[in-house]
Amino acid sequence: MQVFLKQHLTKVVIDSNFLIEETDCAAVDPPSDDTQVNQNEVEEDDASPTVKRKKSSKEDGSLEGGINQSGIDHYKDVLNELELNGIEPYVTLLHNDSPQALQDKYGGFLSKDIVNDFRDYCDICFENFGDKVKHWVTINEPIITAQYGYSDGSAPPARCSPWKGCKEGNSGKEPYIVMHHMILAHASAAQLYKQKYKAKQRGEIGIAILGNWFLPYSDLPEDLAASDRFTDFYIG
Repeated sequence: MQVFLKQHLTKVVIDSNFLIEETDCAAVDPPSDDTQVNQNEVEEDDASPTVKRKKSSKEDGSLEGGINQSGIDHYKDVLNELELNGIEPYVTLLHNDSPQALQDKYGGFLSKDIVNDFRDYCDICFENFGDKVKHWVTINEPIITAQYGYSDGSAPPARCSPWKGCKEGNSGKEPYIVMHHMILAHASAAQLYKQKYKAKQRGEIGIAILGNWFLPYSDLPEDLAASDRFTDFYIG
């Protein structure tokens, strides 16, 4: 777990991984209250054909494999200690790396299966930590995972097209599949929080977007259009 201290130790940002794996569990604008997730779309299987799927095991990174109670207890201790010291937590639920068990099982974010598993994981976190956490970030900078993990292969799971030096991957396709599934995962978790927890816990939830900004080289129409296109690509 990474802990980043902000504002003279009055706030802290906590990055955590899946608590339903074998080992583990930024102020942003929240999505609108009418955000809905099409469950039929979520249940489709869009895994890359180059990813081998494995059968479920007892501890496979999903809720069926059980909950890591020691991980929950650890983060409860962290949150209690923060409260004792007057520090407000901002919790990031996923920062770049998805559980290895889910990567091995169905290719991680290459498969829509991860949307349901991510929602289950978030449900566990909301239920166990929501009394002390009022600021949730579902996913940190999803474009970083898509770009470095699936386009140029410089970060886990190190996938890219063979001509870029990776053994497996498709730099022209997989980053877009991963981003699509991350958006679905975020929307599913945000919808769950708003429908099940927000009224009682009175917190907020959003997603952290990498806000790169681009200026045109000149006032020529083609340069202005290029700048707008690049900004839209990163921020939307």
